[in-house]
Order: sequence, then structure tokens, then C-alpha cells
Amino acid sequence: MDPMASVRASTRLSIAWAGRPAKEDTDTLVLTIDGLSIDLRVFITDPQRGGIDWASVGAISYGEGHSDATPRLIWTQLLDSRPPPPTEASAGSFSILNSTDVLETGVMYNPGTELDEAYDEVWRRLSVPPGSKYTVLERVDGVYGLPGSDQDKAHKLPRAFIARIGGWVLGLGRDEKGEFSAYRDDEGMRKYSFGNGLPTPSAEVHAGERIHLDVGEWVVRVAGRTG
Repeated sequence: MDPMASVRASTRLSIAWAGRPAKEDTDTLVLTIDGLSIDLRVFITDPQRGGIDWASVGAISYGEGHSDATPRLIWTQLLDSRPPPPTEASAGSFSILNSTDVLETGVMYNPGTELDEAYDEVWRRLSVPPGSKYTVLERVDGVYGLPGSDQDKAHKLPRAFIARIGGWVLGLGRDEKGEFSAYRDDEGMRKYSFGNGLPTPSAEVHAGERIHLDVGEWVVRVAGRTG
């Protein structure tokens, strides 16, 4: 399956930094829709329980050495809750462990040690029934919708996205004051909410249209149904 054209929902099972024991201290949901990755990771252990570990929207591209057998992907952040790291080591290689689990390996900045470190992450692909609706909306009114394609702008410019696959919805955004907001809905129930100002979209939207929600004007970047 082409990672640039696929629609999938995933949760992380564990992360191991630089050969240290694997752990999972977050409840993570990633919605991948036609080359965009919408990602919310919430701490589930003390002392940071209930806070955002990381929230981001990234444009996915192929990394050097990519092949169908050993995918290698790069994420260019369009929106990022974390301050920019001092380096740009952010690429991962993937291998299939079983029918639902995937191993991601690479090197990235570890905010816990403030070092670039090797990591192993195990991901589980969640079941998405055929015919499930999927959408990605981006806010475009006022100061929103400004280009944010480089690492610096991803952490500064006001920008907001809402993504849906089936019953999962993620909303991520930063307003003109620099305040970050996020939410996650599972089957119509609000599981996490941070900040404010991010609406819940209608399920009936069409790619390319501009719509007005409770807060702001949005463009539908992607819309469709899973096969």
C-alpha cells in the first residue's frame, strides 16, 4: 500500500530510546490521510498525566532508501506543539511485525535527554471498517491558513486542522496569541480537550469546499470513504 495514498488510524504500543527498556507513557492516536499525519499523544503516567506530550500535523514524504519492502518516511511539520528541536533528525523506517503491528526505527530528538537518540516504536493499526468517512479540514480565515511548511513556522504561525476517520476525530490548532488547543473524540465522545476554539465538523463535507463552523472558516483539504 502506498503510504502517501493510504487512510489509517494507529495507536502506539511502546517506545524504547537508545536501547533502553520499552515503555508506553502516552495514549496516542495518529490519523494518516492521503499524505498527512495528524498526531495527538497524551500522558497517562505521573507526573505529567493528562497533559499533552506531543501534538503535530505533518506532511509525509519518502526518505532516502525508501522501498516498498522497507518504507522510510520523513515528516515535515505543518503544526507542532513542541518548540523546535536544535536539530532536524526526523525520519523513520518501518517493518511489519504481524497483521496489525508495525515497528518504526530511526533517530530523533528526545526532549527528555535533549539529545538526538535512536528509537524503536511499536505501532498498532486500528481497524477501520470499509466505507468509513474520512476528512481533513484546515482553517483559512483571518490570520489562519498562512504557509507553515518549514520547521520554524510550524511552531509559530496560527494554524488549525481537524481530521476524521470513522468515529475518530482529532482537532489541533494554535491561535494568533500562540496558545495551543487540541481535542480527541472517539465515537462521538470527547476523550481529551485542551484549550478552546476548535469546533467539531459535520460529517457531510466535500473536498475543496469552504465551510463555516462554530469557529472560523475552513477548507476541506481531503474527503472520501475507505474502500
